[in-house]
Amino acid sequence: MKDKNFFTTILSDTSVENRENIISAARYLSTYPLNADTLTYYLKIIDSNIEDALSAVFKNRNPETFFSILKPNYELISSILGTLTKYKIKTISLKSLYAALGIILMSYKNPKAGLKIYKISFSDIHHIAKYLLTEDEKAVNLIIEILESIWNNDMKNEISVLSKNIINCFYDNKKKLSEHIPEKLLI
Repeated sequence: MKDKNFFTTILSDTSVENRENIISAARYLSTYPLNADTLTYYLKIIDSNIEDALSAVFKNRNPETFFSILKPNYELISSILGTLTKYKIKTISLKSLYAALGIILMSYKNPKAGLKIYKISFSDIHHIAKYLLTEDEKAVNLIIEILESIWNNDMKNEISVLSKNIINCFYDNKKKLSEHIPEKLLI
């Protein structure tokens, strides 16, 4: 990639006026493979949540497995959890959501390994689980798989118990997710 500073500047400005520039940058970036040098740019496009930019990046690619060629690391997990925190249930693009959930699932498929890289918090679990209300079956299945993976780790702790409680609450019609996730996140 030729001018990284210029590219970073374009992708950092998510204003309406800069929307077309981000879409053009995404089209350009999609010609480069995902690797350590391009990771930050791909994460910024996901965080932009601009549908046309996401379509350019994920054209002929599966968002939920796109990052699977990378080894999970702190920057990757932290950045994608920031994206999940930033958006409300109804405002996140499904492509951004699938990519984010794919990264989280890849990172915590082996919960012990994932927790060594990034110690997931109550807030992180809440921001992942709030998307159970998206009404998108694929997203819901990914979230349940993430929560089950965290629950099934050998180190039963408060985070794993919260994960299990959210799963139980989701499947129990007599309970509400707001029993385990702050109400303000569920709107």
